[in-house]
Amino acid sequence: MRRAKADDRGAGVAPDQQSIKVELYHDLNTPIEEQALTFTDVGKIYVAEELCIKVVEHFSWNTMSVYLFALFDTEEREWLPPDKAVHSQRGKTKRLKFRMRFIPALPKIPSLDAKTLHYLYFQCRHDFVQDKIIYKKSKDIGQQHLLGLGVTDMVRHGKERGIDLEKLKNMDPNDFIPVSPSTLNHLLVHLYSTIIQTEFCTTCVLVY
Repeated sequence: MRRAKADDRGAGVAPDQQSIKVELYHDLNTPIEEQALTFTDVGKIYVAEELCIKVVEHFSWNTMSVYLFALFDTEEREWLPPDKAVHSQRGKTKRLKFRMRFIPALPKIPSLDAKTLHYLYFQCRHDFVQDKIIYKKSKDIGQQHLLGLGVTDMVRHGKERGIDLEKLKNMDPNDFIPVSPSTLNHLLVHLYSTIIQTEFCTTCVLVY
């Protein structure tokens, strides 16, 4: 049996070729080759669990963590069971999201290996910025809380990437804070942009 090819460069698909693209959560300005794994073996049929294992092995994560993950079909808007056959139509890319579906209870999260924990952070970050998080205790967690989370992530990004403070201040704060009708009153939109440019950057300077 010919071994399947995992092309993590995310290259385009030829008209007569089919592919499966497993999209990954990542930080800002992440190289394109680290944003997805693309499997291009014409006629090959995978099962969902097999693809999860390939992602974990590709990044040398703890293999035990694979059982916390699952694939989400972004077109059908559904989770794929582990034994679900996965294939794409000829000339079309099948897009799947690699997500941690079974998140451990809060006291057990520190027991995750560093790479798995790192990935969980970017998954949560994506959901936060895209305003996909449902807050159980409050309809609106408050502007100051959103600001604090955004500043924390901006500082984290700057420290990890070795970005100096002046360049960090010039980054778009909206890359770190969700802005949508569910988190922001429409009447405050213009005021919010002013607050972001002053309060957000000022707070960032104080903690950087």
